[in-house]
Amino acid sequence: MAARCLMVLAFVVLLAGCSGHPVKQETVDQSHVYSTWPDMEMDKLASAWLIKRFVDHDAVFEFFPKGELITRGTGFDTPDSEFRHNGNYSTYETLSLKYHLNDPALVKIGQMVHQVEIEVWREQTGETMRLNQQLTEIMQKTEDNNEIFQKSFLIMDEQYKKQAMSPQNSPVNTSP
Repeated sequence: MAARCLMVLAFVVLLAGCSGHPVKQETVDQSHVYSTWPDMEMDKLASAWLIKRFVDHDAVFEFFPKGELITRGTGFDTPDSEFRHNGNYSTYETLSLKYHLNDPALVKIGQMVHQVEIEVWREQTGETMRLNQQLTEIMQKTEDNNEIFQKSFLIMDEQYKKQAMSPQNSPVNTSP
């Protein structure tokens, strides 16, 4: 019995120590894992929200140490990821294009992310500045990355509702 317990304990220690990543209590389908580095900014938070709310409702997020190659799941917002800041597009915009997310409210949020991430030399509009400040406050006051994501998702949900209700972002009625 003791030998069996030691063998199980050694196996758990081996699993936990090899990758530097926490051992998951449950097996997660890798098609639902999205991985990134832990450095937080508006584009990463908005992109994670977009993934969870509009791309993959079963998404689980995993964080690799900065600079480490993403080896599990779908990478996002890192230099070698398919979904990343690319030329004149933020990670959020890259995801939106890939998944054909043309909802006017999502497009408006994408413009706000673009303004912060790509057009850094331009003055932010009041709406964009407020959103960026709210997200920055969460990043400054929260240490756990998953908690940062969860709190930022609530802010992004509110922003989405606001944009969806805006007459400027309503789909154009083309019926006669």
